[in-house]
Amino acid sequence: RHHAIFRTSVQSMPVCDNGAIVEVQDALGAFLSYATINNRSYLCARSFAFTKDEPLGTLRRLIKRSIELRARMPSLQDTDAIRLINAEGDSIPGLIVDQYGEFLIVQLTTVGMDKLKVFIFDLLMELRKPKGIYEKSTGSARKKEALGDREGWVRGKGDDVLTVTERGIKFLISLSGSQKTGLFLDQREMRSLVREFSAGQTVLDVCSYVGGFALAALSGGALAADCVDYDAEAIETALTSGCNLIDS
Repeated sequence: RHHAIFRTSVQSMPVCDNGAIVEVQDALGAFLSYATINNRSYLCARSFAFTKDEPLGTLRRLIKRSIELRARMPSLQDTDAIRLINAEGDSIPGLIVDQYGEFLIVQLTTVGMDKLKVFIFDLLMELRKPKGIYEKSTGSARKKEALGDREGWVRGKGDDVLTVTERGIKFLISLSGSQKTGLFLDQREMRSLVREFSAGQTVLDVCSYVGGFALAALSGGALAADCVDYDAEAIETALTSGCNLIDS
């Protein structure tokens, strides 16, 4: 049940459009999975459904399960900046969905998920009812799939700069032109750890981006927190959020 299928492991490929959903079989013709295909890539198929149920029905269940899992986590009750769907981590290769307050940010990194974008956007609107969905399909993963970048509002519309909350701390994030989807959500536990040990300390946040660690330190009682980053716009956002500036 590995999601990645490499071209060197495949005996024969079907004739179909890139991004199509295909049935994967073993050498004896037995069903293995449903996958999206990309003939132009060395990683030529990505499995997402390992039963013979209708594949889009399986995808719907996987998306619904991922969202419901985060809703049940007590550690996220005071947080509205959350990764709802984490690609292979939720058995959906090529799909990343982040929640920022009342909005969703979507990244489609494979040609298969890109082909299903309308289905995905409509389903997310149905399940989460956000005020808007912002697509941020950019980066090296799309280049490997021979896909161009695409960025902008695809459902509803909001401000390009949002205020979100992570464990009581307010962050300003920019959607357009930002790193990742606006905030490094995978560093939430590390920011909490810094907050826990910062009382009475002077903190230097290097490669600070929007000052996540500096803000965590200040909220934990740090005497001062300085940010250093090459991204001038990120530093301005950090300053607006209450960090000090070291001009490098």
